[in-house]
Amino acid sequence: MSLEIDMPQHNSNTSAGPVPQKPHELDHKHHIVVVGAGISGLTSAWFLQQQGFSV
Repeated sequence: MSLEIDMPQHNSNTSAGPVPQKPHELDHKHHIVVVGAGISGLTSAWFLQQQGFSV
């Protein structure tokens, strides 16, 4: 018995766009809220914090 699964192709290397300027380069202050504590949310929050954003 064999099972075939047809999955759509997905490129996980796609980007949402360029990273915004660091907070000290902006004229106004923004805070970032990440909703979700899964691997994607935690990774996003960590990378944003490493870039100097208030998460």
